[in-house]
Amino acid sequence: MKTLKSYIVIAVGTLAMIACSPNNEDIPEIPQEEQPEQGDVTTYDQVKFLQNNIVEVDSLGNFVQRVNGAPLNSADTTELYIGVADLSDAAAMFQGWLSPDTEVNLSAPSTIDMEAGLKDEEGQLQETVYFKVVDESPTLAEVTFAKGTVMKHVSKIIFIKDSAWPENDESPYMVGDFETRDTWNEGKHWWLCIREAKKGVSGMMMYISYHAWEPDILDGSSVWASPGLAKEASEILRGNWDSYVAFFKEADRTLDSSFYWINDYTYSVFVFNQYAIKLSSGEIDWFDCLYRSPRKHFIQLRTFGL
Repeated sequence: MKTLKSYIVIAVGTLAMIACSPNNEDIPEIPQEEQPEQGDVTTYDQVKFLQNNIVEVDSLGNFVQRVNGAPLNSADTTELYIGVADLSDAAAMFQGWLSPDTEVNLSAPSTIDMEAGLKDEEGQLQETVYFKVVDESPTLAEVTFAKGTVMKHVSKIIFIKDSAWPENDESPYMVGDFETRDTWNEGKHWWLCIREAKKGVSGMMMYISYHAWEPDILDGSSVWASPGLAKEASEILRGNWDSYVAFFKEADRTLDSSFYWINDYTYSVFVFNQYAIKLSSGEIDWFDCLYRSPRKHFIQLRTFGL
C-alpha cells in the first residue's frame, strides 16, 4: 500500500509548478517502470480531515462554511451544538468525522467515552480530541480538544437531546431539489440537495462538473470538495444510490463508480499527485497528473441551514 508521502519531498513550490504545467515541454524523460500513476491513500492530515467535517476552512484557516454544529450561544460562536436522539447517535456522528486512519481509544469512566490523537501525514501528533459523556440534561455528550488552538472556529461541540433544540425550522431544500447557480469556470449549472438541514447538521448541496478535467497545480482545484466532506457525501449517496443517480441524470450529470477529483494533493520532484474519490464506495486514491491520468470530473459541496 502506498501513501501520499511515499516520495521524498525536496522540490520547492516553484519547481513543482513548472514541472506540472500541462504546457511545459521540458519535462525530463523518466523510465516507464519508474513512473507512479496511482496509489491508495493510507495516511491523511487527520486535523484537516476533522476540521473540514465541522467547520470547513481554506488553506489559511479562514472560515468557509459550517458543516456540523450550530452556534446557539451568541457569546461564544466557537461552541457548536447538535441535536441527536441519543448517545449512540452522537458517538456514531463523531466517529464519522474522523479520517479512516485515525486510531480511536475508549476512555474511562464511561464505556462510550473516546480519545483520539490527531496526526499529520508524517505521523506527528498535532492535537488530541475527546468525546465525553455528560450527565446533565439536556446535554448528552461533548467533544473537546486538548490544545484548543489547532482546530479553527470550533472550541467545543455539544450534543443535546432533539427535544431541547430551540428551533424547528424546516429545511429550505428537500433531497432531490435543484438550484441553479454560477460556479467557478463553468457558468450556470445545477446543484443537487443530497441532505436536508436538521438540528445542528447542515444541509448539503452537491455539484458534479460538466467537463472532465486533467488537473495541474495551477488550475484552482481549491474550490473542489475536501476529502472529509467528500467521504461524508459518499456515505449519504450510498444510502440511496439509485435515487441519487436518477436525480443527477435529470441535470445531465453522471453519478457512477468512476473516480471524481477532490481538493487535496501532494507533490515532489516531477510528481504531482491529486486526490480522487470513488463516490460509490468512499475509496480515496491519488493519481499522478504529470503522466496524464485519465481525465475525471470533479465535485463541489456547499452547505446551508447553519
